[in-house]
Amino acid sequence: MDRPFGVAIIAILNFVSGAYLILKSLGLLGASAAILKSNAINSETVGTAEGLSAVSMLMLVIGIFTAVASIALWRMKSWAWYLAVVLNVIGLIHAISTGVNSGFDMQQNTAIVIHLIVLGYFFSVKKHFA
Repeated sequence: MDRPFGVAIIAILNFVSGAYLILKSLGLLGASAAILKSNAINSETVGTAEGLSAVSMLMLVIGIFTAVASIALWRMKSWAWYLAVVLNVIGLIHAISTGVNSGFDMQQNTAIVIHLIVLGYFFSVKKHFA
């Protein structure tokens, strides 16, 4: 089980990213609960709270998958390669769709380039995940 250095770096960064997404999603769930507990409940605030809840649940799922992928990458599990590729493709699609919808700025362009580099790297080290 010879772990390439790049895989170790990506595993650590994915773990940090997954933890961040999990914590951020919990914060958004708390914000949506606070909106619903407030005295100013109307159709607009309920819609906002439902939207926050949906986004936070999606973030939570992606954060959990990212954290699981990071641990499996660290342990060089064969299925971790597939999960990491899928998560990077999702990230690439998100970066492209955000760029299409709100304009390609430096952040979107950087995200696209990083996802493409990481995907290329994963395909170059696939043999280590046997």
